[in-house]
Order: sequence, then C-alpha cells, then structure tokens
Amino acid sequence: MKKIFAMFLMVAILISCTGVAVLAKDVTTLPAHAKAKLVLTKSRNTIIKAQELAKKGGIYTGLGKAVAHQQRARELFRAGWYERAILHARRAKVLAKEVIKANRQEIKDDDDDQLEIKIAIVSDAELDADIKIIVDKDAIKIVIDLD
Repeated sequence: MKKIFAMFLMVAILISCTGVAVLAKDVTTLPAHAKAKLVLTKSRNTIIKAQELAKKGGIYTGLGKAVAHQQRARELFRAGWYERAILHARRAKVLAKEVIKANRQEIKDDDDDQLEIKIAIVSDAELDADIKIIVDKDAIKIVIDLD
C-alpha cells in the first residue's frame, strides 16, 4: 500500500514540476470552425441564463437584440462565415450580460476573448444593422440552439 501511494505521489510531483497539464486544452490552436463553435456555445449559455433571469426579474431590455445577434451568428456559422459569426456571438453575449446585470445578478467571465482570433474590428452599430430586431419580451420564448 505504501509503495502505491509513493508511486502516486511521485507521478503527481513529476506532472506538477514539468508543467504537463493533462486536462487543459489549448484553444489557440483550434481551427476557425471550432473556435466559432466554442464562442457560439458560450454566448448561447449566457443568453439562456439571461432569458431565465429576465423571466424572473421582469427586466427584458436588450434581450431581443441579444437573441437576434445569436440567431444571426448561427446563420453565419452554418454558411461558413466563422469570423463574422464570432463577432455577432460576442455582441450577443455582451447584450445578454447587460440583461443579467439589469436583473441584479452576476455572471462569471470566461475566456473566449483569449482565442486570439484575427478578425476585423466592426462597430456595434454595423453589427446591429445586420440583424432583425426581436421584441425584448418575445425573446424569452425563443429557444437558442446551435443545430
């Protein structure tokens, strides 16, 4: 029993000293398709949280735009326009976070900005012009999916 524990301890020390992380994944090396899917998934989760909190808290302002940007991101993703899809998904996530804050809740920040995606800088107004606005209160009923 002591030998097994000693072996386990040695392996743990070796892993920690060499900096080998078995569970960590390097998202910077992902292809554009995978990066876009990751960003869309994270924005989807944030929007779902915003929908739940808006339903409970009664403050919907911005939710319609968030859902519309997510839907546009999904359309662009399916068409193979991954960079543009990422821009809309990030805008959707920012708007969803504002809905969450308006309903007096907090959400943990994640690391999708660390994906090192080289894309053009586009203004919020330009992105907003590319969507069909949804009524904020109606946005609670819309199912956000990626398929």
